[in-house]
Amino acid sequence: MKASLATSLAALVGIASAFQGQVDYRVSTGSEGNNPQLHIRDYNTGSTYYSGALYLNPDEWRNTYMTGSGGYNFPARAKKTSTNCIHVDFQGALDAGWYYCCGGVPCDLRPH
Repeated sequence: MKASLATSLAALVGIASAFQGQVDYRVSTGSEGNNPQLHIRDYNTGSTYYSGALYLNPDEWRNTYMTGSGGYNFPARAKKTSTNCIHVDFQGALDAGWYYCCGGVPCDLRPH
């Protein structure tokens, strides 16, 4: 009984602290011209992160580096599917793994 209660509490803590956020893939104007970028908003902290120029080809993972407000930066990878879904692998950053959303962007990310 005690073991199952501890396991249940650990699962609830994991759910409560899971990443929640939104992804957008749009053209941004910068010093290098107009380039598509991945933009991520973390609902838990209010932080925003963006990639450098990132051209997503259908069903091909692309490595990128996310730069965030507040100075937190991390490597990630992303892909866009032929069915118009965006997948982001946080590679452990933000206590998150592989997330995705489908339809139009911006959209809320869900765990894969």
